[in-house]
Amino acid sequence: MSLGRVVPFLAALALWLGIPGGAGAKGIETDWYGGAGIGFANVDLGVINDGSLSNTTENGGGLSKKFFVGHPLAWDLIPFPLAIEFGYIDLPKPEFTGTTDGTGTLYLIDGADADVAGRGEGNGVHVSVVGRYSPMQDLDLIGKLGLLLWDTDLSLENIPNQQGNAITTRQLNEAGLDIFLGFGAQYRIDQTFSVRGELEYYRVDYRYADGVSVLNLGVSVVVDF
Repeated sequence: MSLGRVVPFLAALALWLGIPGGAGAKGIETDWYGGAGIGFANVDLGVINDGSLSNTTENGGGLSKKFFVGHPLAWDLIPFPLAIEFGYIDLPKPEFTGTTDGTGTLYLIDGADADVAGRGEGNGVHVSVVGRYSPMQDLDLIGKLGLLLWDTDLSLENIPNQQGNAITTRQLNEAGLDIFLGFGAQYRIDQTFSVRGELEYYRVDYRYADGVSVLNLGVSVVVDF
């Protein structure tokens, strides 16, 4: 399904499920909630390799930041509480280094080997359906399934030209839409505040690498409006 079809479909689905009186609607709480959190994410970007690199190193770990809002869904077909969440996540900036022999297409050089480096940054907006199970009072186990609309910028630095001289950093940009998963637990402190811990897994179909995976472990404060 193309991006142009997926986004309108999700918007219609959210309205259909969330509006009281919609298909299967029932009397549940309808208040919105919001949250913000930080975490540690490992971005497995790998190395942007055109076949010419060797002696590569990579580092993809760092701080992540996220914001989200949610609303309960009214749907009789599911025997446990559901909500729809909309959010934003900012990911750490992965880095890699390597040595090119100039035989590829991204790193051009004629003759001697040259050192190159890369640095990426990415963020995304997402929509997800969140299921909740309560094994005890004030404690919920949660699971989520959603779509991430992501955008990345990649800087390839110290790229030599065919004479072996360094040229201006090359910029690559890519965007796409992919499914993601998450699970965790949420503890209610009082009628307004809760604390949520969760692990999320994103798999990004990035054109310049053989798939990019992101594992994000974070803690969020949730506020009921």
